[in-house]
Amino acid sequence: MRMRTATYPFGLALALLASGCSCGSDTSQADGDADTDSDTDTDTGSDTDTDTDTDTGSDSDTGSDTGTGSDTDTGTDCSTQGWTADIYATRLAAAPNQIAIGVSNGDGTFDAAAAIGADLGEPMGDLAIGDFDDDGSIEIVARGADTGGLYLAEYDACEDAWSADTSSDFPYERVEGVADLDGDGLLDLYGFAEDGSTGYVSIGLGDGTFDHRADAFDTAAIWQGYQMQGARHAADVDGDDELDLVLTTYPLPGDGTSTFYLYPGVGDGTFGDPIQVGTLSPPANAIDLGDVTDDGLADIVTGLDDDLDPGQAYLFAGNGVDFDGVVELFDIEPARQSGFDVPGSGDLALFDWDGDGDDDVLVATPPDSADWSFSKLDLWINDPTGTFAAPTELIAHPNALDERVTTP
Repeated sequence: MRMRTATYPFGLALALLASGCSCGSDTSQADGDADTDSDTDTDTGSDTDTDTDTDTGSDSDTGSDTGTGSDTDTGTDCSTQGWTADIYATRLAAAPNQIAIGVSNGDGTFDAAAAIGADLGEPMGDLAIGDFDDDGSIEIVARGADTGGLYLAEYDACEDAWSADTSSDFPYERVEGVADLDGDGLLDLYGFAEDGSTGYVSIGLGDGTFDHRADAFDTAAIWQGYQMQGARHAADVDGDDELDLVLTTYPLPGDGTSTFYLYPGVGDGTFGDPIQVGTLSPPANAIDLGDVTDDGLADIVTGLDDDLDPGQAYLFAGNGVDFDGVVELFDIEPARQSGFDVPGSGDLALFDWDGDGDDDVLVATPPDSADWSFSKLDLWINDPTGTFAAPTELIAHPNALDERVTTP
């Protein structure tokens, strides 16, 4: 059973372009051209006419009519084909102004991550993946870190290449996640201002642009003056069939305590007052919603801070109303159980990469406290018992740039 979340998985294979074939001549033989010519033999009975049958009944004369097997008539129109494979998106140190993707094979393995070649002309901020122009294929939204503009990257099957164009100005500093928050079948963005003053929803218009709406949820009520994080995915946490948001905030670096809040979705792109659903010390540097326990309920995966227990990930299991108490999930730095400002800080995002029904965890983290700008990317596969085996390294340090990763 899968819970209702804001993830939008797509097919696990690239759309293939149809190639031309020479099957038309076989079709013409089946149409009976040769039989018509053999009737002429019956009328004359002559050997000469029998030879004539070779001329008029040949594939070269009549088979050419079956040109419908060509790409023009029945083949796939490449202009209508977009990207359909599941991917994660991040940045690579070798191409800081380009989006990089890793293509899933559907079994927990990936093709090597590579920049898609669409240069934004500036470093990117946050990323989001989804079908933003309602064409049945996926695009990548990136926020320009310098200009604040919103870029829409699309795949062109005819050119076998990605391109990125400015979609619109973007009035906020953070893109936290993507979901259909107003129930119109189109994907929306959500996030908040860096100073915690407002929570916004950018309503998708179905053409890759958005209507930005401030004060869609009240972040000022929970802002503690230092840091706030939002889950990358929305989910129906409380069982009312509306997508909800979860945010966490803490007041101080170091040994501060993170407090977690549920924003109940109304279904029109707005949210009710925040409800406190848990606390965590050490503070949380990353958060996402997904089904880790494979019970159809939304869970919180969080943690991965560089203080107190560096690199520890935690689970708040969902119970259909809110969340149970916190438990340890996995530790990316098991040798370190204390300390401050040491390796262990990271970003995370959830998705079911191996198709077994429960969500796995991508973790981007710098393994060296003196080298915060560069990261590695690991995949933690969740087995059917809800435990995690040793991670698989997808991008080695220092090839990933910063702690940014996002999933469908």
